[in-house]
Amino acid sequence: MRLGNLPEMEQLKVMFKKSFQASSYRKFWWYWNPVYNYFLTKYIYRPLKKILPNSISMLITFLASGFLLHDLPIMLIILATVKLILPFPTTIFFIVLGTTVIVSEKLKLNFVHFQPKNRIIIHLGTIVFSFTLSLSIVIILLIKYKDFFILP
Repeated sequence: MRLGNLPEMEQLKVMFKKSFQASSYRKFWWYWNPVYNYFLTKYIYRPLKKILPNSISMLITFLASGFLLHDLPIMLIILATVKLILPFPTTIFFIVLGTTVIVSEKLKLNFVHFQPKNRIIIHLGTIVFSFTLSLSIVIILLIKYKDFFILP
């Protein structure tokens, strides 16, 4: 997505507006972070799509984003400072979000006929629901496998 020569704060406003008013979950993520989107599309999604079905390529791309760009850097810092391993919370979150995109495309779900304010509610609701579900999974994993995640 091209943002032009706008000042940085204006670019952020355009990015948020385009994302939250997007007519589908796929378009939401297309607009969400143009830099990550470019990198992930070029180096992960497109090469995978040549050898795997679209839905699997997309899920692996979301997984890679969650792990490589979010969890791994944070995990290295946490592991070095407090000797704790977390069960990859952002990766789980991104898998849930990726699954949402895949299922919505299989169902041909879009929000073209919704007003922009309703699209904002839909996208925010999806993020909150996905985060809550992911957090629940992380808590269950921490409780069930606490000996694995807390290092001596």
